[in-house]
Amino acid sequence: MTSSSLNEIHTYVIPDAYTISLVVANANGCSDDTVAFDLIEVYDDIPPPVTKMFLVSVVDPSKVLLNWEQTNVNDLDYYEVFRLNNVTNIFDTIAKVYHSNNGTVVTIPEYVDSLVNTDLQAYSYKVQAVDKCGYGQDLNLVRAHETVYLDAVAGMQQVSLSWSPYGGCSISGYEIYRSERGGAFAAIGIVDSMTLNYLDSTTFCPYEYTYKVKALEVCGNALYDSWSNEKAATPTSTISDQFVDVVRSTVIDNAYVFTEWMPPVTLPTSVLRYDIFRSTDQVNYSMIASVPSLIHDYSDFNVMVNSQEYYYKIFVRNTCDVESDVGEIGSSILLTKLVDSSGNYLKWTQYKNWNTGVDYYVIEKQDEFGAWKEIDRVPGTITDWEEK
Repeated sequence: MTSSSLNEIHTYVIPDAYTISLVVANANGCSDDTVAFDLIEVYDDIPPPVTKMFLVSVVDPSKVLLNWEQTNVNDLDYYEVFRLNNVTNIFDTIAKVYHSNNGTVVTIPEYVDSLVNTDLQAYSYKVQAVDKCGYGQDLNLVRAHETVYLDAVAGMQQVSLSWSPYGGCSISGYEIYRSERGGAFAAIGIVDSMTLNYLDSTTFCPYEYTYKVKALEVCGNALYDSWSNEKAATPTSTISDQFVDVVRSTVIDNAYVFTEWMPPVTLPTSVLRYDIFRSTDQVNYSMIASVPSLIHDYSDFNVMVNSQEYYYKIFVRNTCDVESDVGEIGSSILLTKLVDSSGNYLKWTQYKNWNTGVDYYVIEKQDEFGAWKEIDRVPGTITDWEEK
């Protein structure tokens, strides 16, 4: 096009990128020129395609992460992010994410919504691509994605979990994670995509457990998993009722005291070890040994059975680190013998701490061959005997 006008105007109507060259010349034949590549770009009136969401995922109690597929059109300007308003049931605009960030094109666009409280509810989102002319697809054509909301209810040595389904795309299942007393999370179970509950029946310790659920392979893509909120629960437990009774403490070979006990009735599988305590006055006890959970007896050789009686009690040390109650105490019997002109006179300390008491005592005497033979029995209330 040639023109002598000082303010030439040209209208471009076909969508494209136009390179402009300008040549100027005067009547004396002098001229100059310049070229501006892609100086003018004419955009079409076709809106960008519907944006495909990859996932929405809870980050923490106040943040939700959104990822979506990049829209590959020349005239893309920004992505508009919408969140469902549960009061009006309308998707409100909460952000605009521009296509270029400091000149760098983002391959997988994302947005973090930090105006939420994921401990209270699930959140539903849509993302709409908008071109430089302000065109975008009808929002009703955009599929909403919704986070998973988890709830936990504590019971007796169990925690019941339930959650809302991941909304907007298919998933392959849900994986359940648990943290104990602020420790690292570990997977404890997995269910199919149709199951929205889980019963954790391994929580026999009465402390806080924290849970979260992961929706697996969102939209069939193994690269994208979506986390729920975290929920804590503290179950009640009977482990504080755990105790063991001493079955017996008895002197063996006039040399040591043998004590045995039964495992606790309450949660026996939680036992880590047994701590054995000993006393000579039934007031002051000190720990003398620990044995593994599968051992239920102990031989105490650090004793003087001919001059002292001993009392024993057993404490359970369990995986919950909860202090156990004290069960029945065992005691050894100290036997003394007096010899006078009328014969042998025996006296012994009473065996204590059996709920039912002692039915009777058996008196045995060693013969010339070293064998012990029963020579008498006396009621359990009697603690002395005279040989006639």
